[in-house]
Amino acid sequence: MSRKVVRVHGDAHPELHEVESTFLDLADEVTHHIEDEEENVLPELERLDDEPSLTPDEEARIREPIAHLEDEHDVAAAHLERLRSLTDDYAIPEDACPSYHNMLDRLRLLEEDMHLHIHKESNVMFPEALLRLEAVVAE
Repeated sequence: MSRKVVRVHGDAHPELHEVESTFLDLADEVTHHIEDEEENVLPELERLDDEPSLTPDEEARIREPIAHLEDEHDVAAAHLERLRSLTDDYAIPEDACPSYHNMLDRLRLLEEDMHLHIHKESNVMFPEALLRLEAVVAE
């Protein structure tokens, strides 16, 4: 949708070109983040329930990807802040067509969903996993 909006409104709203590139960068980041979670982090977290103890290498294999995912949260948050800034808090211009309006609504919803995702991981899932990890390492 962003490509269509840029094509139609890009001359009158040059910021849309950066909206599109920022969105595409965010989409790449999120895709990588989800793949990394599913392939590397979540299987390791599930193993914590089955492991009576871990070696330092095994502990690092869990701590390092969590730290990496946290760094990716910061990158995603920066992209979301940039989108909000470029769109003037998702304000709908007077000359906006329905697609432009829809794109801004969807970007706003994306930001809300992403912040919820980041909150759940950073404030619930990762701290709980690190507590479990400490318990397994202490044993």
